[in-house]
Amino acid sequence: MKKIYHYIIACVILSSIFFLVACHAPMDGKSEGLEIALPMAQIYTLTGEEYFAHVYLLVGNELFPLGGSNNYVEKGLDEEADQEIILVENIPAGQYSLWLGIGTKRAENGAFNVHYYYESSEFELVAGSTTHIDCVLLDCPFDKALNVLGENINGAVINTIGANPTTLYASGPKNLYSFSGVYNGPDFNVVELYNETDFPNYSINSVSKGLNYTGVGAPTNYLFLSTTIGISKWDGNATIDNTFSAGLGEVNVLRSLAYPDGNNLSVYFQRNGGLGGVAQDALTPTDWVNVDYTEFLKDQLVWDFCVTDNLTNNAGYFATALGSLRVPQIILENYTEGQEVRLMSQVDFFSIIDSNTEEEIPIISLGYDAATTSLYMGTFKGLFHAQVPDIDTSEPLSETPVLLEETAGKRIYMVLLNNTYRAYASNTHLFLQEKLSGNVVSLPFVAGLPGDISAMDWHGNTLIISGNLGLVALNVDTLFL
Repeated sequence: MKKIYHYIIACVILSSIFFLVACHAPMDGKSEGLEIALPMAQIYTLTGEEYFAHVYLLVGNELFPLGGSNNYVEKGLDEEADQEIILVENIPAGQYSLWLGIGTKRAENGAFNVHYYYESSEFELVAGSTTHIDCVLLDCPFDKALNVLGENINGAVINTIGANPTTLYASGPKNLYSFSGVYNGPDFNVVELYNETDFPNYSINSVSKGLNYTGVGAPTNYLFLSTTIGISKWDGNATIDNTFSAGLGEVNVLRSLAYPDGNNLSVYFQRNGGLGGVAQDALTPTDWVNVDYTEFLKDQLVWDFCVTDNLTNNAGYFATALGSLRVPQIILENYTEGQEVRLMSQVDFFSIIDSNTEEEIPIISLGYDAATTSLYMGTFKGLFHAQVPDIDTSEPLSETPVLLEETAGKRIYMVLLNNTYRAYASNTHLFLQEKLSGNVVSLPFVAGLPGDISAMDWHGNTLIISGNLGLVALNVDTLFL
């Protein structure tokens, strides 16, 4: 969730801001630039808060560097003005799109809280003229966890643990949070369960659905914490169990997933520079698969992974720098220590071939649709899908991957599906698609997304999204009324 953004500009001068819809009328005699008009009466509906505008320009699908390292221009807005004009000058002539975010700032850390946003269609800046844009603003569609706005939230998952109700759990490097409310209205606050005093010797990389093998009956729900020293598990009570992956050793685990295998348990994980897992049939698993390529690869080996957890042919699917591969459950079961290199020769590789060039298209993200037993594969050319076999076979895919035409040309770096919707993210937008109708709604990142997305999960048809700038929830049904 990875990610994004590059831009360039010479000189920026402001005057005021807010957003949405474009009409361009070049005026001779001025250097090329933008004159952005904002309806202040729409913005200042709350008293006692100061509003700011963030102005972004895009060239194609890439941000144009306005405002130096921030990649945007910020302007404080005048509550007394009927209309505010923001002037952005000395922009090279060319084709652009405009993003605006209008909002307030969190008092604790100055984090930007989006209330409205604007996204223009593409327009042309003509040399020697100024383009005028009248903005009509849209409400931010996200409910935000206000008390962690601007904080690095590196994981989010919906889980039911023991007697606890279905709950949102979220993690930061030194924090674990929860929320058990309804995401249909005002912004919310998450409850801090653990903080830096509880993690003195390690940090959390992500949080995910976990399971606990008891030796009696099917595994029960737990929470997995993927950490800098391995995988910890939590049952909703007072103590976090850091002994679960003791047989693995102190490994920097970035993300982990589990699924039941009858009365046993299978776990897959992504580590710094590699991957692994274990087939657990004892209270303390010992025969961990641990593939480590940090000595050979400068970059991260695994870009994304998912598990097919409702088939007789359970497996982990990984998108890696060495190619995309399936690790069948049987490999975990038959693994013995020291077989790391041999393991990579046993996995099943798969690929997407470009029909025009006959070249392989790298897969960078993966998602599994349990309703259709289909694997979704994000690439820099769009989102592809293919069914996976429902019996034990050496073939990772049971058909040739097909492009989802509406995603053609988009770089899809994250994808998540439920029974009703597909959610997938490019470097500029979050896309929501209704599976039955095929209708798509796109939201630019300036609409209130929490920075670079780290994780997504479904709570019914509400999408939970964490990122390096916070945690939000989106009732997707409201976008398709």
